[in-house]
Amino acid sequence: MRVMLLIFAVSGMLMGQAAGAAQERTAVITPGVGISPVRLGMTFAQTRALLGRHPILSQSKRIGFGKRYVEYQWRDGAFVVGLVGRPGRERVARVGTTLRGERTREGVGPGSTMTEVRSRLAARGVRCESLQLGYSYELLPAMLARCTLRSPRVSTVFDGTPTCLVPSNRYQGCPEGKLRVVVLDVVVQNRSLAQYDV
Repeated sequence: MRVMLLIFAVSGMLMGQAAGAAQERTAVITPGVGISPVRLGMTFAQTRALLGRHPILSQSKRIGFGKRYVEYQWRDGAFVVGLVGRPGRERVARVGTTLRGERTREGVGPGSTMTEVRSRLAARGVRCESLQLGYSYELLPAMLARCTLRSPRVSTVFDGTPTCLVPSNRYQGCPEGKLRVVVLDVVVQNRSLAQYDV
């Protein structure tokens, strides 16, 4: 009886590790390439086969020369894919996520602090900037922080905003030492998209 229980316990642990490893492999942000399982350059059919058959169309815009930009959302809008090209021949040009389980191999992604992004991606040449916009309803600094990894054709962008680590309200604000700038989303995109204002 003890041997059977031990076999079940060990097999359960191995199955759990295999499932965890599979989930980890499918939740990887690869700067300059894509956000697993979607890579830049894929077709809509390939993307739909990986993410599911029922995306939500969030944007469609003509960008000239017979081309259009089309953006779809999956997972309740937490995973966004933008495609560019002639109708029926579009290719993935932008992939974005707000899912907290998705990380780079350095361990940063949505939910990480911008300090972590700066320190862990410093060797890759990340550049960070912030823009102060005033104050929000809860007396938090209203700002956009952005860290970017650039290659000749692709940018990987980490956008963040101030977040209070404890509940706050508009009368007292965030207690000292409890404010962090946290990554809200990560986008891997072709740099040529900047010219189309999408």
